[in-house]
Amino acid sequence: MKKKITRVKCVLLDAMIIITAHQEGIWLPLTEAFEIIVPSIIARDEVFFYSEKEGNIPKEINLPDLTAKGKITELMATVDELKNLSGFFDPVFIEGLHDGESEALAILLSGRTKEAYFCSSDAKAIQALAMIGLSEQGVSFEELIKASGLTRPLPGQHYSENYFKKMIKLGQANRITRTGMKKKEK
Repeated sequence: MKKKITRVKCVLLDAMIIITAHQEGIWLPLTEAFEIIVPSIIARDEVFFYSEKEGNIPKEINLPDLTAKGKITELMATVDELKNLSGFFDPVFIEGLHDGESEALAILLSGRTKEAYFCSSDAKAIQALAMIGLSEQGVSFEELIKASGLTRPLPGQHYSENYFKKMIKLGQANRITRTGMKKKEK
């Protein structure tokens, strides 16, 4: 079971968490509360969220700019790290992960971010975290917000602690039954 995250200092974020945090007006407080790590695919591709209201990518979540200013850290998974991650899953399961989620999980699996918690609201990404044996390094968006000292209702149940726990349990069951996992070679 996931440990309580009273002392989260560093988080590795999925694209949807960043976009939702921006839309909910809590992105800047999160960047002040935590060391933020973003996979390079998310920073360079997936979070180019166009705001009609602002007429472009909101300055607040211009991740390459925030990286250049030292406000967040961008990490890139190596080819070997991505290959190592894909070695856990069958092709159908791994295709269900977005590229940024795969990169985040590969970085976590490498051990380069031992202090970081992975925050995602995507069912497959959360399950994959458990399937690679890193359930303890995950945190729901709801718990992340609580750990930052903010209180705010979120726009969907997929951000909740209950949903996160449910997906972790599914991933742990998948790990045991080898569902979605590569078959062991004889």
